[in-house]
Amino acid sequence: MKIKISNLSLGSHEMIFQGESKELKLDSPFCGKFWIKVDVDKSNHQIVLSVDGKLECHLDCDRCASEYDAPIEFTYKMVYLLDAPIKGVDDINVKYITPEVVTIDISEDIYDFALLSIPIKKLCNEDCKGLCVKCGSNLNTENCPCPEEEDNSNKPFAGLKDILNNN
Repeated sequence: MKIKISNLSLGSHEMIFQGESKELKLDSPFCGKFWIKVDVDKSNHQIVLSVDGKLECHLDCDRCASEYDAPIEFTYKMVYLLDAPIKGVDDINVKYITPEVVTIDISEDIYDFALLSIPIKKLCNEDCKGLCVKCGSNLNTENCPCPEEEDNSNKPFAGLKDILNNN
């Protein structure tokens, strides 16, 4: 995804890109369409890109293992300086370009930030009940057939109940 900067006047410009995830070389878990808005703020010595993106993902729930589709959103800023690199400055959101550069390719940045936006904890919904630890039933869609047993081996204060009952 390239942004032509050579003909842009100084000031702010908004660009919208839409398409299929495959166009960005994003494969599983990404699916469907993407929408990306880029605000370009061009001045004499720098170009600041503010990027907002939305993608569709096909994920597996970490609690109940069911498949679901979810929107993934990301936002980032990138500063392109039209000067020589400054020694000692190592910022991942600052890049240096020469004044002769005609286009800026943001494909790699979009790819990286999209991957970083996949949640670590993937849940089909916040109230997901998960699976029964004994029989594996999905507790969101069915009642567990397992009998309710009180398991005192996993309760550290179960012995105190016996003391209260003896008094």
